[in-house]
Amino acid sequence: MSNVIGYILLVTIAIVISTIVFQWMRTYVPTEPLGCPDGVSVFVKDYNYNCTKNQLNFTLTNKGRFNVSGYFIHGTNSSSQELAILDLTPYTPIGTGGNPDTEGLAMFNSENNSFGPNNKINNTFNFTNSSFGQIYSIEIIPVRYQKTNNNKNRIISCSNAKIKEIIVCS
Repeated sequence: MSNVIGYILLVTIAIVISTIVFQWMRTYVPTEPLGCPDGVSVFVKDYNYNCTKNQLNFTLTNKGRFNVSGYFIHGTNSSSQELAILDLTPYTPIGTGGNPDTEGLAMFNSENNSFGPNNKINNTFNFTNSSFGQIYSIEIIPVRYQKTNNNKNRIISCSNAKIKEIIVCS
């Protein structure tokens, strides 16, 4: 009889230890990263770049299936430059300078994906106080808020929906 009790205790202890190890190891398994859904798409419908006033106006249109909350915008100051590295958000009223969570973003509405499909928005950038001179191209990467597993909103960059527009003075 004591052998049976010993085996029952051994099996019970093994099950308890394996449950503890399983719960501990589950925290080490990487979860699926948050990603932007396929079908996010924006484009520059039309633009006007006044080189003498150093002002850029463009209409951004959401042609995707999902709402977005804003965008990253970078520019080039040379016609031979391939990679847009100049952050242009400080030169627009919807730029979010000062907030470390949304630094470098042009946001339509905080904590909300408010820019829906087929919506259009006019954007104005005033570069009169800039040090870089003329803009030759812009790159726009849309961003949106996604819910995490613990139901928190996180900003997700939709780099697969990046667009590039060559800018010519008018």
